[in-house]
Parts: sequence; structure tokens; C-alpha cells
Amino acid sequence: MDNDVETILQDIKSILDLVRIMKPDKGGGVVLMNQVDYANKMLHMLNGKAYAKSSLNELHTAYNRIRNDLQDLFSEGSITIDELNYLTVSYHKMSLMFRLPKLHKNLNQPPMRPIADTLLQNV
Repeated sequence: MDNDVETILQDIKSILDLVRIMKPDKGGGVVLMNQVDYANKMLHMLNGKAYAKSSLNELHTAYNRIRNDLQDLFSEGSITIDELNYLTVSYHKMSLMFRLPKLHKNLNQPPMRPIADTLLQNV
């Protein structure tokens, strides 16, 4: 690789460390947002009243309670084995949370739409 290409790749890498690349909430295109600004918007949202911190122990406890309730429903004959298998999560994980900018509302300081990505959950 020649020096020009190496220099360009280094420049791109240094930019990517500072910028978050994402799609807008509606429409097409690409949005570049300062990583620090994005992190501050996420923290502001997560520290609001709509969200609460949960420990892994709380997550395990909730899943165990749900699994026990489903098992009870099956034992009582309220659900079939197929329904039990469909509703039972073989493994659990926290959802990935991210936000998409709503450029159609404001181009300079767009509000952000929260997204909880539950892909790879028991489907």
C-alpha cells in the first residue's frame, strides 16, 4: 500500500473515532454526529424518569419467575407443550439501546428516537 492510501486510511480512522455514523429516523441518507454529543444525549435520556437501572440479578429473577409461571400454566393444562416451548426463552440478554436522529424535526439539534434492538431474542 502506498503512503497516500495509508495516510487517507489513517485520516478516516481518526475521524471515525470522533464521529458516529447512523441513518436518520425517517427517509434515507447518512447522519454524522459527534460521539460526545451522542453519548450526552443517550445519558440524558437514560437518566430521565422513563428508565431505571436494573442488575443482572433482577433480570435473572424476572426470567425465572416467568419460566416458573409458564411451567405452572402447562402443568394446569392451560397451555400446550408447543405454546410452552414457544414462550420459553432458552437464553436471555439485555436489549441493545440506541437512538436515531429525527432530522425531519430539526436539522441542527435533532431530537432522538430511542430504539431497543431485541434481535437475537427468542423469536
